[in-house]
Amino acid sequence: MDTISGIEKIPKRLRYLERSLADLVSICDQNNICYLVIGSISTVCALGKLYRVPYDIDVLFDYTKEDVLHQSLLDLGYKKISQDHQINKLLLKPLLRFVKEKKIIEPRGAHFTKNGIEIPFHLPVPLVKENNNFRLKFNKKIFSPKVYKFGNTLFNGIGKEALFLALSKTLKINFGKEIDKIKRTEDLRLLQQSLTAEEKAEVVKDRSGIYYKNIPLLT
Repeated sequence: MDTISGIEKIPKRLRYLERSLADLVSICDQNNICYLVIGSISTVCALGKLYRVPYDIDVLFDYTKEDVLHQSLLDLGYKKISQDHQINKLLLKPLLRFVKEKKIIEPRGAHFTKNGIEIPFHLPVPLVKENNNFRLKFNKKIFSPKVYKFGNTLFNGIGKEALFLALSKTLKINFGKEIDKIKRTEDLRLLQQSLTAEEKAEVVKDRSGIYYKNIPLLT
């Protein structure tokens, strides 16, 4: 597992982000839960600069430990909130948000397999009876964990290549607010600038994307 320094100097006004990250890491370590922090926290750490303020902690975790993770967050005083989000139309389970004062954690269950990470979803396709067999697959080679440091907290995130790949494949799916799309577009631009020619070549060769069972639909 690679180690990357990340961002060590955190302004006082953002210490709550580090505390929520520390809560998540502590729970996952104590309960042997596989996880990968994604989103803006991983992005600013991968780029090594706090060019924008992350809003929350987005994390993929082993779906078989869902009850343990959720209950552990509740035990720490977080409140579970259901999100009225358009993307819930595709997901097999609705997105949840755990909130404690300014601290926000958004855990998303995923299948951690020997080949990488898979997120099952529902896609209403005519004439397809088994429409729960769609998967968003991320290959292990490019989505291998990277250890970052945010303040004094070490966590498992994903690297620049994986962040760039995920953003480039999902940016056109506009389920969020326009301001969120603007932020993700800037993330994508900065990530692209930071990649070497060799790293860009690895992204082009990668076969992550949308599959129906084992049939690639969009890679």
